[in-house]
Amino acid sequence: MSGQLAVAQRDIAALRTENARLNETMQTLERDRTGRIAALQQENAAISARLRQAQGAGIASAARA
Repeated sequence: MSGQLAVAQRDIAALRTENARLNETMQTLERDRTGRIAALQQENAAISARLRQAQGAGIASAARA
């Protein structure tokens, strides 16, 4: 019986270690994802600004024609 208890305790310890490792991996991935989203949002804002500028220039050019 004590042998089974020792095995179960080792299994629990191993699972806790694995759980901690997975949690750390998840947090790292979440930080990476959040950073990538922020970078894409900035890129999108810059592209949108250039598009608005180009559209404005096109409208002004058409008005002069």
